[in-house]
Amino acid sequence: MIFCKATSIALLVVAWLSTCAGVCPASQAGTPPPWVCPEAETLRYLVAYGPVLGAELTLKTEKTENGSWRFTGHCRSRGAVELFYKIRSSVTTTTHGPLFLANEFYEDRSEGGHRYHRYQFLDFRKRMGIWENYVSGHRKKLKVQGAAHDLLGVAYYVRGLPWEVGQSRLVSVFSDAAYHNLRFWCERRGVEQEGEFRGAATLRLRCDDVFEQATRRDGKLEVIVLDRADRLPVQLRLSVSWGTVVMRLCERK
Repeated sequence: MIFCKATSIALLVVAWLSTCAGVCPASQAGTPPPWVCPEAETLRYLVAYGPVLGAELTLKTEKTENGSWRFTGHCRSRGAVELFYKIRSSVTTTTHGPLFLANEFYEDRSEGGHRYHRYQFLDFRKRMGIWENYVSGHRKKLKVQGAAHDLLGVAYYVRGLPWEVGQSRLVSVFSDAAYHNLRFWCERRGVEQEGEFRGAATLRLRCDDVFEQATRRDGKLEVIVLDRADRLPVQLRLSVSWGTVVMRLCERK
């Protein structure tokens, strides 16, 4: 089902938000972003495919006792989608340091009759990693080189960068046992047109490198963030081969 495929991708990519130039890839990055990640934050989004409200996405931030960061995304179906294609999906990542570099990535996704239950561990100092599929029982060792972000950690890293219109930033992400370079652009300033933040100044960020593993094509991601210190992401629009999904922020704690 088109909407559910897009929602699944959205759960992983919106992590960009929680979201979500001249920054070098993460393997070369050396200066932490000036933005301070909130030690406890919850963002809730409503997810729509065209006029159809089909899911709810919740993103949470937690700073652990050892100083690392844990980011979690939960997605569940709503409305008519709940009746014929139930979604109960979650992704949890643990990252290192103020650059939010990848360490552990765990996903447990149930979408319709499909189950995705996988784990990834990365140690860039030892240049090794582990990937495991709990459904199939398959496990393999990974060889890694330069440091990178995962799909959730990159959200907070990019969100914290200082942005000016016309800038682009290149970020390295490790996903599906491979490195992917994502280039983000700050397109323009604007004004929020609806909701709680109506009238607030905004920035529009864009990425044209959202990799679709199944089709091996690139999708497009557009994010509206408030132009203020917390860079709060109020809307995400994800356009892929099978359609466009829009996510609107409806609650922040």
